[in-house]
Amino acid sequence: MRFRWRLVAPSPRSMSNWWGRWMGCRWMRSMRLPHVHRHTRFRRSWPMGLRAMVERGAGAIAVCCAGDFPDIDCGAPVLYPGRLLAGISGAVAANRRIGVVSPIESQMESARKNWERDGFSVAITYASAFKRDEFERAARVMSDSSLELVVLDCMDHTAADRDEFARLCGRPVLAALPLTAQVASEIIGG
Repeated sequence: MRFRWRLVAPSPRSMSNWWGRWMGCRWMRSMRLPHVHRHTRFRRSWPMGLRAMVERGAGAIAVCCAGDFPDIDCGAPVLYPGRLLAGISGAVAANRRIGVVSPIESQMESARKNWERDGFSVAITYASAFKRDEFERAARVMSDSSLELVVLDCMDHTAADRDEFARLCGRPVLAALPLTAQVASEIIGG
């Protein structure tokens, strides 16, 4: 059986970013989702939308946001990038002292709370994947040698961004997008 993947994103901007960045990815197929303008509306329509995708043949679902989302049983595996990041970070960072890079300044406090709730000691900053000055500033902030790992906590950061950030800050770096793609590849056997 060949898996068909559907991707779910919380905003039209995320949808366009994913399409542009993942155009060549072999597991992105037939993405036909309505634009969802509010995160809260997205959460209310979440179960129905995922079940509909599975009914149309999706073998698994990848959420296109590293935020915090509720569990849902939709009949197929659901990849939550934020949970993947937390799990791998916990396995890699023995002392649980990490740096977290939020996509925008207004999300820093909620990101801190989420990571601290998961048992991490967090140094936090923000950087858009599309603003080079923020990216470089954040790398300087995250160059602290006490950090075991830095997490780019947004799906906009690519593998190239991860590599460049690691070069700039001198710390190991995880990024939501390439990590989710690797796990998806493992699930679908490719």
